[in-house]
Amino acid sequence: MDTNNHSSILYSFFEPFYRLFRPVFLPLAVILIATAILNMHEAWLYAVAWKKLHKLFPNPWRVSAKKFLDAKASRKFKAAYNFPGVYIIKNKTRRMGYVGQGVKILDRVSSHFSGNGNKEIYDDFKKRHRFVIKLISLEGSGYKSLNELERYNIAKYNSYVKGYNKTRGNA
Repeated sequence: MDTNNHSSILYSFFEPFYRLFRPVFLPLAVILIATAILNMHEAWLYAVAWKKLHKLFPNPWRVSAKKFLDAKASRKFKAAYNFPGVYIIKNKTRRMGYVGQGVKILDRVSSHFSGNGNKEIYDDFKKRHRFVIKLISLEGSGYKSLNELERYNIAKYNSYVKGYNKTRGNA
């Protein structure tokens, strides 16, 4: 068999499918291309946001409470990085941790240091204990909900038994 014969066999095999699906092929191709372009744009926006965040902090997802609160005062910072996720607040002085969640994570974390969150954390913060904050975005975490991600991290950091958490996570 020569090459032309192979292509004619393939054509004769696929031709009925092509005729059947031709009306949906072009719109489907347009949708796939548009989706790819939107995903590339979203990835570009994420990369730009990551660069901006990296300029503020050398390790953007793990910062001291002071640096966090200083940066959080910026409206641009708040607008760009107030994402849904889970946070880990570690008290380096007492070697304790707290795991929480928030739809607007920056607002939620800062509430602990202003007296509107966990009272023990606030009391330790007023006593000038050293804190480190780690942020984990729900997007890309592999978990379907904030509750699942929070429960996993409470167990991982043992913050229910040896930390500030009063429960093992939301139901």
